[in-house]
Amino acid sequence: MIGAAFLEAGGQVALADISADQTAGLSRVLSRYGERAAYLPANLIHGEDVDRLVDSVRQRFGVVDSLVNNAGVAPSIVRRNFVVEPVRFWEHTEEHTQNFFALNAIAPFRLAVHLAPDMVKRGWGRIISVTTSVGSMLRAGMACSTTSVRPCTYSQPISATSVVSRSRV
Repeated sequence: MIGAAFLEAGGQVALADISADQTAGLSRVLSRYGERAAYLPANLIHGEDVDRLVDSVRQRFGVVDSLVNNAGVAPSIVRRNFVVEPVRFWEHTEEHTQNFFALNAIAPFRLAVHLAPDMVKRGWGRIISVTTSVGSMLRAGMACSTTSVRPCTYSQPISATSVVSRSRV
């Protein structure tokens, strides 16, 4: 986990996820880092959650040096067995499409819009967007966004995990 590497190096890390249930084990791991680690619930599909997340991280840690976008929604929102029975782009409902682009493209962009200006002003910062392999993105019938930082991300359905980190290293 990237967040763990930041923590082991002495950084401060805030991890966000849509569901506290999915991160129960994560909370136990984070507890050993004390005040340097935080879990912040956020559904990055919603712009107000993105804004609140950034405000919460700044309030808790101050300056943000690194942003790791690792959130994603996959075809499994349409069909769980999408690997053996690929989901065609025309099978997505309007809600699936909105959620796909909101989480895979718009949320990382909004986070960067919030955080990049301070990084530029300080002359230092990193924005890292985690994606999947090209091989898993190239499936017949898959819709990929040419405007997305991470074109077709595969993860658990709407399992939004983003790491916003402040590193002292």
